[in-house]
Amino acid sequence: MEAERPNLKTLYESIVKGKTDDVIAQYENIPKPLRYPLTPRHDSILHVAIFMERESLASEILKKYGDPQAGGLLAEENIHGHTILHEVAGTNMTSLAKDILRLDPNLLVKTNRRGETPIFRAAHFGKTEMFRLLANELERKFPNASDVLPHLQRKDKTTILHTAVLAEFFDLALEIARKYEYLSLESTRDEKGMIALQLLSDVPSAFKSGRNYGLLQRFIYYSAPSTEDTKKEEDSNRGDTGVSDQGPKLPPNYDVCVQCFFVVVRWPMTKRIYNEKRKHESAFKLARFLIKKDLSWTKPSESGGIEGDPGSWPREKTVPPKTTEGTGSSCPTGGSNKEGGIGGGNEGTIKGKETPPTLTPLLLATSTGIVEIVKEILRVYPQAVEHESYEGQNILHVAIKHRQLEIFRHVKEMEIPMQTLVRRIDCDGYTILHHVGNMQGYVGGRTQPGPAFELQEELRWMKRVRKIIPDHYQMHRSMEKEKTADEHFEKSNEKLFEEAQEWLKQKLKLIPHHDQMHRTNGNGVTADELFEKTHKELLKDAQEWLMRTSESCSTVSVLIATVAFAAAYTVPGGSNQETGVPVLLCDPFFVVFTVMDVLSLASSLTSVVMFLSILTSPFDLKDFHHTLPLKLQFGFTFLFFSVAVTMLAFAATIVLIIHLKKRWLIYTAAFLPVSIFAILQFPLYLASMTTWKFTLKFIKNCVLHKCTPSSASEDH
Repeated sequence: MEAERPNLKTLYESIVKGKTDDVIAQYENIPKPLRYPLTPRHDSILHVAIFMERESLASEILKKYGDPQAGGLLAEENIHGHTILHEVAGTNMTSLAKDILRLDPNLLVKTNRRGETPIFRAAHFGKTEMFRLLANELERKFPNASDVLPHLQRKDKTTILHTAVLAEFFDLALEIARKYEYLSLESTRDEKGMIALQLLSDVPSAFKSGRNYGLLQRFIYYSAPSTEDTKKEEDSNRGDTGVSDQGPKLPPNYDVCVQCFFVVVRWPMTKRIYNEKRKHESAFKLARFLIKKDLSWTKPSESGGIEGDPGSWPREKTVPPKTTEGTGSSCPTGGSNKEGGIGGGNEGTIKGKETPPTLTPLLLATSTGIVEIVKEILRVYPQAVEHESYEGQNILHVAIKHRQLEIFRHVKEMEIPMQTLVRRIDCDGYTILHHVGNMQGYVGGRTQPGPAFELQEELRWMKRVRKIIPDHYQMHRSMEKEKTADEHFEKSNEKLFEEAQEWLKQKLKLIPHHDQMHRTNGNGVTADELFEKTHKELLKDAQEWLMRTSESCSTVSVLIATVAFAAAYTVPGGSNQETGVPVLLCDPFFVVFTVMDVLSLASSLTSVVMFLSILTSPFDLKDFHHTLPLKLQFGFTFLFFSVAVTMLAFAATIVLIIHLKKRWLIYTAAFLPVSIFAILQFPLYLASMTTWKFTLKFIKNCVLHKCTPSSASEDH
């Protein structure tokens, strides 16, 4: 027994190195059955040879010890229940798989501990050739398609299509969906009630809209050649929809040149982005196929949401009847999930267990920001835009809740009656404006470079939604649950806020009932109140960040102004002792020095004034929408300009004093700190550019309003 251990060690090392003769000889000398396992998984030598990818060694072992009649290795399983064919299915050893099936065809339908057949393992590891081989063998063994289905899924009802999507082998998943179309139907759900399109809609990284590329990465991405299948599908889609190609007319040999570029230039980033583009194209082709089969949006909603007068909203929620798969849905008992979860009317029973409601693919793709799936669903089924979840939330509720701006704009631009969507009130009594105040639905967290700009973006969302919602909906109160005393009085300022609210409620009791038609629930909040309550922490962070930034930048601006002011009295080259005129007054670079120094002083002092105005502002919530970001933008602009002209003044001084011939070196050195400053502050500057756009648009509208004859006559 003790002598067997070193033999197993030597045997394992021989298998790893692929020494066929040594493996056969050593295995012959070991007593059978083995008293100690070869590996922790209790693999046989054939298992080890396969997952070590020693195909020739595995073939020799199979020929010598694979006879099932003689009790060979072919029938052995490891602790996971994997047969030899299970191991081979995770590789591309198709010839070895044929030999195994020829010796024991029953291994084709043998399952492991999780109920996985070999073809399931092939789909899980993305082995296309192995999948095709095993699929053909299954068709030959089971001519009736209904007999094949039990072998295409495991115990938890996960099918080979589900696992291919989860493993992100989208080309293979598309092949599976085309071969076994019933796997893409709504009736084929896993244990969690998910279909393949729902799983795909929960993987934003598989689509272009789920990635945030930089400038160089975007250039490489759009320059990367597409597959021929993708080009053909795009051309056919243009023909089907009647949309002509409005892109630039490229030369006939453009694709050839681009492909040569990608062959020659083999940067790691280039290869990675090219592979990502191929994956995005494959995922979108799969989504197109699955969308045509999906009709989950057709299920009628039996939610408690209403359309019409907000004042008619009930005070209490009723207990909904339990629903089963394939029926309508209703609001959950006791309210909805306030942590950002939304259902989609797919509540059902599997194996006698009730599964929680799941999102339909349309709403799930909306929440995760997969624009491609949302647009494709609405292109194929435009009426799906009116679909609602079991919480009574439509696509606008979900897009606003998860801050999906592109989807929000796309829905607005559709030729549909927006009144139906914007008037919908969900099971919590939330209008679409209430969901602006819900900060639990962020997919990727904060995307802006600072809390101030994050709060500004939130206020812009408030303004966007306020434009499309009816005026009287803005005073509608939701059915928000009461908070505990600890949550209300956690901080002293919040306690003061609550006391002010109680005082306001007491005053509102004196108002006639018809003036309170929209305040149907005393425990609820309006959209503005909810926004202020949920954005308290963000407002505090924005105030602190803006104060720190303004203090730091004002210090730098004062320092630059001091240097510029001192330079004005210590001119390069000195002054004439008798007349006081600068000695280098006639030198052209002296004019450059003078102009740059004056601009440096003026711009730095202007920057100081802008930052001081920020520090002395009240930092109210409404100020972060436009006023404070605009002041910060002006301050950064003048500060950046003062740094640039100060370095130019310094360069002009060096040229005046030293008289170098290679002056471009001086200017290069002068612009080095300016360039570094610009690169480091570019994201912050870019975030504030929208403030400039808003200002210019506001000025343009004011000018056009004043210049319009009708407006002028009305003013008179």
